[in-house]
Amino acid sequence: MSILKYSFRLLSFLIPTLLVTNYILNHYYSGQSSVLDTGWFTYLLTQSTSLPVANPLKGLLDDSYFTTHLSLFYYPLSLLYSLVETFISPQLYFALFMGSLYGMIALAVFLAGEQFVSDKWTLMILFIMATLTPLNGVALGTIGFPHIEIAIPALLLLSVALYFRGNRYGSYFVVIALLMIREDAGFHLFGLFITLIVFYYFISKELKSLPKDLLYMALFSLLFSIVVIAIQKIFFAGDNALERIYLGQPHFAHLSFDFIQDRVEFFFYNRSYLYLPMFLLIPLAFWNRNPFLVVPLISTLPWLLLSSIAIVAMPHSLSNYYAFPFITLLAWPIFAFLINSSLTNSRPAKVSKIFITIASTTLLSTALFIGTVGHVDNTPWRDFGWEYLKKKESIQSAIREVIDHKELFGETLYDEAMSSFMVERLGKDEYGYLNDYFQPQKDKAKSIIFFASSLSDIEPLFKEKSFPYTYRVVKSDILIASEYRLEEYSDAFVRIPLPQSH
Repeated sequence: MSILKYSFRLLSFLIPTLLVTNYILNHYYSGQSSVLDTGWFTYLLTQSTSLPVANPLKGLLDDSYFTTHLSLFYYPLSLLYSLVETFISPQLYFALFMGSLYGMIALAVFLAGEQFVSDKWTLMILFIMATLTPLNGVALGTIGFPHIEIAIPALLLLSVALYFRGNRYGSYFVVIALLMIREDAGFHLFGLFITLIVFYYFISKELKSLPKDLLYMALFSLLFSIVVIAIQKIFFAGDNALERIYLGQPHFAHLSFDFIQDRVEFFFYNRSYLYLPMFLLIPLAFWNRNPFLVVPLISTLPWLLLSSIAIVAMPHSLSNYYAFPFITLLAWPIFAFLINSSLTNSRPAKVSKIFITIASTTLLSTALFIGTVGHVDNTPWRDFGWEYLKKKESIQSAIREVIDHKELFGETLYDEAMSSFMVERLGKDEYGYLNDYFQPQKDKAKSIIFFASSLSDIEPLFKEKSFPYTYRVVKSDILIASEYRLEEYSDAFVRIPLPQSH
């Protein structure tokens, strides 16, 4: 049994890690990644050696990343990358890091549920459910727009699993890692832990038997985030993300009856994978006589309310990574059973009830995600395979050719997918967010370099410019439209007819 258990632990981590790693590499090498996210974070994870952390794209972004988020975890990860860079590309390193976060969620679920299973069949069911947990609706919605914020629920769940399994020092270490993710990470931990403590008080009517370090971790995390945010505002003032994304300027001026009605209607029709499992936690708590099941429902309400008034479309529709706190909620049931068993010394719940509860939240959420809209990628499971292996070498070779001959192209515009490979080499006038370029950029451009997958976005631009020459970088999906005859300088640029989108 123990060998099987350890095997399932390893596999529960490896399978989601592999799926998400493949997904991100498929996006990189098929031309579906974006510079301000995939390329940006790849750079930060591998090149953060200065204090403060320096941004690429000088002139487009603030010089320091700390003006947006005060994240310290980039330093140890960049140090680690310096030890492995001879055989791991930056793209693979980023993909592995992001994949490991989803693997961490599955591992935490499996660790939390181990004590409730007693034979190999229930252990296998637990393994299946743990492996599927990182594929709940919210987690699936985040994959197409990979952001480091996913580390917050991943580490939060792992810290809970370790703590209530008795590995408190391991839990403390994970909490410290969690606080390094960004300045507000402590608020997320505090919200969950303090809600858990309040529920425990109402159950027990006293706090003497509560493990004091649980309260200390909550208060320390709250204080840590307050201090870090104060440091950020004093020493790294610049980007006010709260105002830019949520409050607007003037604050709340964008709010109206129509605005709220539109948000509610969109949420009702397109986020059932979130709100149905969320509200099901209430009857499930009564059915299981386990009030800890609704802890994350309460602790995530502030994020839900803040998102509902956001001026930017992505957060107010809870699309992509902006819904990351709800990953904790959808993965929560097994942790609620572990906490109840640990704190109240009650009899372990029946395995059948545990599995039904998990299926009513996590698995229901996965099923309801099918057919959703509003994410960068609404069908991420299509890219969990190994397709990138066919393109990896040719794309990397083509990128090198572009970099080596950069002076031949004159003033150049790059699509987002190309930019994600060249983020530290770009000038601010060479990049357009979502392939949208300002008119002065268009007027000056002598060449456009882009992935074939961006053709529908780029086609109007090179038709407007009437570039006489179009090329394919040899053996790749990278295209060039230019005023210059590039084949005179390198046989890596193969002349092709003017491409047409379909």
